[in-house]
Amino acid sequence: MNYYYHINERDSLIFKPIKNNYDLGFEFYSKGEATTEMKIGNYAGGHWYFDDDNQRTKFLILMQQEPVEFKRAFKSYFKSLDKKPSRLKCGWVKFKLKQFRMKRNFNNWVYKTFFINNRY
Repeated sequence: MNYYYHINERDSLIFKPIKNNYDLGFEFYSKGEATTEMKIGNYAGGHWYFDDDNQRTKFLILMQQEPVEFKRAFKSYFKSLDKKPSRLKCGWVKFKLKQFRMKRNFNNWVYKTFFINNRY
């Protein structure tokens, strides 16, 4: 699934993952308001790969023009790759919470019923 990061209201960066089991690789594109997607480069195995010098200059210009947004885009993309908990794990957490609440309610009922009247 492609990941879109909007730099501002006109420009966006697009990350297209490459299907590879060994590393986190992606194709990197830029898109303006009235332009088509322009490929900027490939990232695989911790290295950048460019098809020609034109892509390399576009990458460097983009990195110099918007350094903070560029950094945020990559952090956001890699954060989106983190595994989400499975439904089974979420269900187990909900079950444990419900069990804890029932136990607390039962203990409160026992305390109120048997110990409050016998204080003195």
